[in-house]
Amino acid sequence: MVPISIENWRAPKMKPYKENVLDEIRKDYIFGDEHENHVKMEAGRLFTTFKTTFTRLYMRDTNLDVVDKSPKDKYPPHRTRALGCLCSSEFDS
Repeated sequence: MVPISIENWRAPKMKPYKENVLDEIRKDYIFGDEHENHVKMEAGRLFTTFKTTFTRLYMRDTNLDVVDKSPKDKYPPHRTRALGCLCSSEFDS
């Protein structure tokens, strides 16, 4: 999986994560190597969309300021269960 703390999908340190994402996508979909770049671009777009939505819904207070609390501290476990899959090392206490 991809840590949500990564700022930029295009950063060189994202290469291993991109390969993992590509491997996961290949488990469910068949596409040629000529489409690999497009699949990575779409994954990057979806990653950015997820991060934006997550920040908007869970990391901002009523004044739209980013809060310093971890989502695990702010929301009940059933609301953050998926976060453990996405970035367990970031939220482990």
